[in-house]
Amino acid sequence: MQAKYGAKGLQVMAITNEGRSLVDAFVEKTSAKHAIVIESTDSAKAFDIKGYPTSYLIGPDGAILAAGHPSEADIEKALALVRLPPTLPATLASLEPVLKKEKWVEARLKAQKLLEGGTLTDDADKEAATKLVEWIDWMAQSGIDAAKAEGEKGRWYEASGLLEGVKRDFKGLPQAVEAETQLKAISADKAKKDDIVSWQKLVKAKATQREKDMKAKEALPLFKPIASKFENTRAGKAAAEIVRKLELEGK
Repeated sequence: MQAKYGAKGLQVMAITNEGRSLVDAFVEKTSAKHAIVIESTDSAKAFDIKGYPTSYLIGPDGAILAAGHPSEADIEKALALVRLPPTLPATLASLEPVLKKEKWVEARLKAQKLLEGGTLTDDADKEAATKLVEWIDWMAQSGIDAAKAEGEKGRWYEASGLLEGVKRDFKGLPQAVEAETQLKAISADKAKKDDIVSWQKLVKAKATQREKDMKAKEALPLFKPIASKFENTRAGKAAAEIVRKLELEGK
């Protein structure tokens, strides 16, 4: 997939918590060309993974488009949403290190200064700098738009995550201010806040059950309070279904 679609914007990234020697052996055996991250955190908990391997297709706006084992058709559909960064000429090479570190705001500021300072005399250079500024603005706005789409579906946990990302990654830009404003509005709405809090609790409960390999009766106290306190939320209903299954399993 990386070889086939990499030029169109796909970035395959494998995440593991195994040691470097095992990863190196895997690369040697498979000749893997995609990125591999050895994490010290717990993405399995964050993504509520139930089995291995599990794949997620994440759009350019940060939203999860498909989970489990996304098909090639899913990938091709997602790539239609991708807007690739402009190719920078040699005169803008100083921006490359900043972009590689994903310091989007710093890159935008530098590109904007070059445009306003009159140091770019060639029209092609000016166009590349302008496109870079537009591309960074597009990325920031994509996160806002994706959060709006999630909110329209009542998925406030997901929406808040996207807004937090915009607030963090684009601090200093208008979109980050807009994200913070929306987060405050969500937090002030009890139903929306309950969706976020209850989903956080459900993710944590599932992770605890998985990590401690709990039996049905042991796990029930993790989910009953969520089902009871947040019965009208997505997480509350999901917790109630888990409780039902655990009670049947425990008989």
